[in-house]
Amino acid sequence: EPKYALDDARAWVVATPDPSALAWASLGQQQQNSNFTGAAADAYAKALQKDPNQLTIRAQRSKLLLEMRREGQASEDACVVLEAHPDDRAAALALEVAEALCDKYEAALRDDEVTRMVQRAGKYAERSPKMLAHRARLAAMDGDIVAAKRDLKRAKQLKPDLPEYTRVERLLKPQRTSWWRW
Repeated sequence: EPKYALDDARAWVVATPDPSALAWASLGQQQQNSNFTGAAADAYAKALQKDPNQLTIRAQRSKLLLEMRREGQASEDACVVLEAHPDDRAAALALEVAEALCDKYEAALRDDEVTRMVQRAGKYAERSPKMLAHRARLAAMDGDIVAAKRDLKRAKQLKPDLPEYTRVERLLKPQRTSWWRW
């Protein structure tokens, strides 16, 4: 009963003089399940004020912030999660957000932000074929062909077919300057 669960979580927060991080997180989860995205993000923020070490809550909040088109805040929360050595669930959520942000930043020609996301993802970028593809594209654009090929190969081992690979391969192949073959 989602409605009753939301009412119970809200009552827990309202009835308690100083609600705990768990109470706020519970309210946020119920609000998220009821499609109250903004309220859920706010409740998660209050839970994080009480206990900033809740990496799964922070990763979930970053996903909500991305849905709300608050990319800057989503980026910061996802990076904080990835830099804090999270468990697998929190890392997967944060990587999902980081991948989506890298795609948006690439489309907006913001390679500086893609670089920042890839760097802050650190070793967790190795788990994501999309992040590896973005890193390979950046390396190819910087002229580091060896690193670009290495990252592209590793990405293809994780997931053999992504549209990002064609953009990287296009950068790796030398362009002909003339129609005439010498």
